[in-house]
Amino acid sequence: MLLVRIVKATRSLIFTKFLKLPLKRSQEFSTGGVMNYMLVDAERMSKIFTILPQLIQLPIMMLVSIYMVYQAIGFAFLGVAITIVLMTAAMSYLTRQTNKYTSIMSPMY
Repeated sequence: MLLVRIVKATRSLIFTKFLKLPLKRSQEFSTGGVMNYMLVDAERMSKIFTILPQLIQLPIMMLVSIYMVYQAIGFAFLGVAITIVLMTAAMSYLTRQTNKYTSIMSPMY
């Protein structure tokens, strides 16, 4: 419910700002262009507020899980910690490569 309110507030702020533009300047942007900006900005805001709790939880969960592995097997947890770091680095690299090739393959409008 909060996410819907945030999206609505973002759209309202953009539309209000557009209405305050001088007439000469508002001719630079069509109504459809403004609506497109509103939808894109609202979508980005909704994604940020959807992902934010995960960004906060993930490091905490990783630290707790590493501590629990340490409690269970002692200093052999270093192998687990190194594996986590290497997998995180590999996933980061693969994500960047995927984004790079996706932007190349997607049609430009």
